[in-house]
Amino acid sequence: MRTLDILWYAGLKGSTYTIADMKCPWSSYVNPNLEKIRGLANQWLNKTIKINEEGITKIAKHQLDYQTALLFPYFGSENLLKVAKFLELTSTCDSFVDDFRGNVNILSTPKYRDIEQRFYDMLAEAGKTFDLNELQHERFNTYFSGFVKTNLEKETMKKYNQILTLEEYPEFRFRNSGIMVFVIAERQLNINLTAYQVNHPAFKKMIKLFALYVCYANDIFSFRAEYFDDHWINVVTVAMVEKSFGLQEAIDFVNDVVLHDTLKSILKTQLEIMEDSLLWTSDMAKCFMMYQVFAAGNITYGLQGSRFHENMGYDRSFPLQVNLQN
Repeated sequence: MRTLDILWYAGLKGSTYTIADMKCPWSSYVNPNLEKIRGLANQWLNKTIKINEEGITKIAKHQLDYQTALLFPYFGSENLLKVAKFLELTSTCDSFVDDFRGNVNILSTPKYRDIEQRFYDMLAEAGKTFDLNELQHERFNTYFSGFVKTNLEKETMKKYNQILTLEEYPEFRFRNSGIMVFVIAERQLNINLTAYQVNHPAFKKMIKLFALYVCYANDIFSFRAEYFDDHWINVVTVAMVEKSFGLQEAIDFVNDVVLHDTLKSILKTQLEIMEDSLLWTSDMAKCFMMYQVFAAGNITYGLQGSRFHENMGYDRSFPLQVNLQN
């Protein structure tokens, strides 16, 4: 853990940088059922979860129905809507964490258990239709617990102007990745992995690598939005601090080195899995297909989505010019 120089960080305002082609080897597609679900998940969230109007407006700007249609292009409309609802649900995390902002000792108090329980109660009520099997439910709970805890840990880091190192960041980012959506998606695709598969080190490594590939791309795209939200738990900022990079150097480093190395590890791990006949089943193959189109769709959404750019831009392409201005 390092300490961030806040004055230096504030001085980045007005900088410009370029995001070069991420060279994703997979193709993205938009689910043809998008129009059938557009706006429905947000309407459902308004009725189901009581958060303030600012939180609802912020979530609506993310246009998660469009994002879901890119991440899961092969889903039917019913299953697509289920996943869109889940993404809307997890997007309320910041609003709930706001209730405990400023309490830097939250993780060691009953209040942490309170907020965690609020999330579980909310998901139990809203997620009954997910119908997870026992193995999926166990994985979901593990991922979800890490997601809630790391969102609260970020508040402690912000309170003390702390920032992770490049060595610490991958494990933290994986736990904060929202990877539980993969489990929800497996259920919608009727993928039933065995205990041998989900507990195998190669599978655990593979799912972590895919999550990080998605997250590193998101960190690049979201840097501008997060900068103006005083959110520096981002691999770009980590690289600037640890390696004394300028902003453009850090963007290029994450894109050319971190993202590329993660992709190489994904392809190598896939070959390892394919060599084990107990691991490489038709369900595992469907998992890989899902992860690949998810990763590709995530990059397309990063280019076009209002979550990162304040407005949609279907004609955006690499190289992307970005300015750190409000």
